[in-house]
Amino acid sequence: MTYENDKPLNELLSLGKKVPTVKRGMTINSTCKFTDVHCRSAQEMGEMETHDIQQIIRDAFNAQRLAVILFGVEKDGKVTGCVLNAGKQDNLRLALDTAVQTEFVPPIENILDAIDVQFLPVDGVENTFLIVIRIKQLRNQKYRLESSMLPRKCTIRFGTSITPNFAKLIDAVPPTDSDFNNTTLTTTSSRISEAPELSKLRRPSLSAILSAISDQKALYLWQKAKIDEMGLSAFKAYMTDRMALGTRTHTKVEEMLKIGHNEKELTEIIDAEKNLAIRNYMKSAFPVILKIQNPEISICEKRVRHPLLAYQGRFDAVVKWNDNWTILDWKTAPARSSFSQQREESLSYASYVRQLAAYASAYNYDVRFEDLPIAKQGLLVSLKEDGAPAELYQIPEEEMENTLSDVKEKLREFWSKVTSSKGTNIDFAYKPPI
Repeated sequence: MTYENDKPLNELLSLGKKVPTVKRGMTINSTCKFTDVHCRSAQEMGEMETHDIQQIIRDAFNAQRLAVILFGVEKDGKVTGCVLNAGKQDNLRLALDTAVQTEFVPPIENILDAIDVQFLPVDGVENTFLIVIRIKQLRNQKYRLESSMLPRKCTIRFGTSITPNFAKLIDAVPPTDSDFNNTTLTTTSSRISEAPELSKLRRPSLSAILSAISDQKALYLWQKAKIDEMGLSAFKAYMTDRMALGTRTHTKVEEMLKIGHNEKELTEIIDAEKNLAIRNYMKSAFPVILKIQNPEISICEKRVRHPLLAYQGRFDAVVKWNDNWTILDWKTAPARSSFSQQREESLSYASYVRQLAAYASAYNYDVRFEDLPIAKQGLLVSLKEDGAPAELYQIPEEEMENTLSDVKEKLREFWSKVTSSKGTNIDFAYKPPI
């Protein structure tokens, strides 16, 4: 007997005993009130992994819904079947049984009562079957998959296609909705210890995240123009020198903070610097150091890790400024940079303020700083390469809080892209459209 007509799904599911075959091209009516139906073509079956089937089974159990997976059904609902010989049928049964028995936490008891697999021959087509996997029993139990409890490792490529950067082997475990919703600039209680199972995870840096989800078109165009002007080798050397200059300047300014308000010693350390560019940046920082209250007790160059929002990095300093503890960021932007020329209107300014707000929240939450003061305000210091006094941008608490909300949206965007990608290499780097 062959099943030829378009029939409701519940009638098809009883075919294991009543009807030995189904007809190729018949249409499956997959609407079923009490059963979730998952139709997959033969090609999709070949692309699916065991874990995909396990997730369907787990979700059905946890939702207390019956479910059926039909392999050999096209998107239009027509049956085409899957080519399987007897050996492949046995292998599929064994793989399903093994996966269900080994992956579920807690273990599934009485598996045969809960799940079965049937192979309904497609009439007139040799070794071709409609495969029916049924979750046919409700369970009053919540299940997890053992493999899903292990974090997935991935590598992030970000920046531009000209000079990409990489964050390697990060753990793709995002913050929870609760973490996003409840995190503010400052914790309402004491600082927080990261959960033990999360503290071992490899987290991306804040700069990598913000770069990955920011529009890098302007940076790409600037890099391309510089390469056209200088050549690729000279450009790479220029960028290496700029990074080294910034690192060295930060080190020297930190030394100045430790000296405090001793103007004689500050002048001596500036004059002793042989690199003209660094010496000019130090001169630019000099009046700022004098305005910082007790600069020698500033908290400088500390690594920080947000216990809830899943990023890490290093902030420049937390200082006392106008009687308020403030997170500070030194910037060594060239005179022709967009930040130096456009100031608050530049895209760089918005990015810098995001960094300040994000680092402030991480510092205020991180239990490693529990004995140190809370920082609610930000101070962006633009050092001048000609030695002129630095430009100061003071970020009040309200703006810092509002900016953190913007940061959290960008973090959500980043993690959404990471978790929706099945690959281990995820490319965020900007490349121009072809």
